[in-house]
Amino acid sequence: MNNRCCHNRAVFGLPELPVLMVSLAAGMMPCCIPFASSAEEAQAPSAVVAVSTAAKPRPYSRLLFSGFLEHFHRQIYGGIYEPGSPLADARGFRKDVIEAIKELRTPIVRWPGGCFVSAYHWKDGVGKDRQPSFDKAWGVADPNTFGTDEFVEWCRLAGIEPYICGNAGTGTPRGNE
Repeated sequence: MNNRCCHNRAVFGLPELPVLMVSLAAGMMPCCIPFASSAEEAQAPSAVVAVSTAAKPRPYSRLLFSGFLEHFHRQIYGGIYEPGSPLADARGFRKDVIEAIKELRTPIVRWPGGCFVSAYHWKDGVGKDRQPSFDKAWGVADPNTFGTDEFVEWCRLAGIEPYICGNAGTGTPRGNE
């Protein structure tokens, strides 16, 4: 397989938008998608999905159409949060991203998502006196300028219910209270 990364949005003919938008619109975390590089690889097994229009509709939870934010690539810094950008409001939240998220009607977003939550404690992102944190999973320092306070405010601006994850990697159940 030829693994061309979906972070290169030109592969899909998408405009230069934050990875978050591509991720949430596709209902997935930014990832790398394998593409067949030969006719032989393209001959993969196939499946058929049958949809009955006669079946009685069932109620479903809107929470199925949720998303998450991770401090990876440009989802946070340069994505939803970019202080000083002409696209951002006075607090640094990207107005274009907020409007696009509102159009998706995403009901709830989990943060911090992915591997970042393994070493990040939500209390470290509250208030003005914050220390940068080191993300052990990605091996980078996070300035901690986008923390719990900013996440909750962004959710309010975007009309989204916040879901704050507890640290299950270096924390304890009692420490997440």
